[in-house]
Amino acid sequence: MPEKVYPRYKYHPDYEPIIVQNEEEEDELEGWHDSPADYGVFTAPSADQLKFSPKKSE
Repeated sequence: MPEKVYPRYKYHPDYEPIIVQNEEEEDELEGWHDSPADYGVFTAPSADQLKFSPKKSE
């Protein structure tokens, strides 16, 4: 597993993102994730999602 780099953003489905400064701060969090995608929020479509999305008519 790659080493975690700090400071780093953490994301929660009900709160604004926060920045943690070290592993101790991160360990105190419950329900926070490394990415919004970890709890089902997509911030940008993946290449696979773009392949199957309907094209808009111009």
